[in-house]
Amino acid sequence: MIDFLKQSALVLILAVVFGSALALMYASTNPKYIANQDKATVESIAKTVPGAAEAANLQTPKETLQDGREVYEVLDGGKLLGWAYTAKGKGFGGDIKLLVGLNAKKDGLVGIDILEDVETPGFGHSINDESWLSKFRPRNGAPLPLDKPLVVIKKTPKADNPYQIQAITGATISSKAVVGIINETAGEVAKQLD
Repeated sequence: MIDFLKQSALVLILAVVFGSALALMYASTNPKYIANQDKATVESIAKTVPGAAEAANLQTPKETLQDGREVYEVLDGGKLLGWAYTAKGKGFGGDIKLLVGLNAKKDGLVGIDILEDVETPGFGHSINDESWLSKFRPRNGAPLPLDKPLVVIKKTPKADNPYQIQAITGATISSKAVVGIINETAGEVAKQLD
C-alpha cells in the first residue's frame, strides 16, 4: 500500500511539473505563432486580391463579422482594392481553410489561397498548385460573378461560362470541397459587408 502511495505521488508530481512546463512553453510560443499566422495571411492577401502585391502602402485592417469570420479590407493608401476573408470547410482528408478575395464592389470573386489543409499529398494537396488556384482569378479582366454558384466539372470549362471550375484529376472531392466553401460563404460575406 505504501509503494502504491509513493508511486501515485510521483506520478502526480511529474504530471504537475510536465503540465507546468507545457503551459510555459505554450505561453512563450503562442504570440510568435499568432504573429506568423498573421504574416502568412497578409502574404496570402497579396496573392488573392489584384493590386495588393504592387501596393505602395498596403493596409489590411481586420474586422470580425457576426458569424465570427475574419474579414480584411484591402487598401492601398486609402484606395479600396477589395476584400479578403477566411473560410473553412471539410475536405477529403480534413478541414480546409481558405482566404477568399472579393472585388471592391463585393460582387465578384478575384482569387483564393489555401491557408491550411490536410489533403492527400500528390492528389488532394494539389489544391495548393498555382495552376489550379489561377482558375479563381478574373477571366478576361472580369471577376467571377457571385450571382450563381460555381460548379466543378471534370472537362475543360467553356470559355463563355465563368461559373465552371475544372476539377483536379484524382482530387475531385478536394476540388468540390473548395468550391463548396466558396459557394457557401461568398454571397453571405458580401451581404454582411454592406
